[in-house]
Amino acid sequence: RSFKVAAVTLRETAKNEDNRFDECIRLDHAALTQEAAAKALREKHSKLIQLCDGIAKMSATKAGQCLQDRINENQQMRSRLVHAIKETQEKIEHTKSTMSGTKVEMKSIQDPIKLCNSCNSARKYRASGEHIEDPVSTLLAEHETALFRSNEELRRTHQNEKASLAELRKRVENLQEDLSDKSEAL
Repeated sequence: RSFKVAAVTLRETAKNEDNRFDECIRLDHAALTQEAAAKALREKHSKLIQLCDGIAKMSATKAGQCLQDRINENQQMRSRLVHAIKETQEKIEHTKSTMSGTKVEMKSIQDPIKLCNSCNSARKYRASGEHIEDPVSTLLAEHETALFRSNEELRRTHQNEKASLAELRKRVENLQEDLSDKSEAL
């Protein structure tokens, strides 16, 4: 009996050894397969990393160029705004000068109007028989009408100049706000 038990034990041991050997081969093969898959995955990821790195560098270069283009555009716009402000301020000074000239003309026309009024007033106090339409009366009336028209035209011109000046000042204010915005954007 001990020989039989030993033989059975020996067979079972051999069978277990064969099973362990087969399992070892299977595990070795599975490990080789996983290592090959891992190597392929590492290579794939390495290529993907290189591709992403290239794209990131290209994007950074493009973003830098776009930023520089935007800065240049902003600086050109600022330059145009500064020029427009300067031109508008020159127009303001010209308008102020024109307004001063108009005021001088408005004041200078007051003396002839007063003179005309005093002549008309003096003629009204003449004797009744002297109230006739003579060439002097006609010329005085025409002159007075022309003076009043000129005075009214000067007033309208002065009002237009005031409106133009206000518009120019508003334009300078808007341009300065735009310039401030552009300066902050830099």
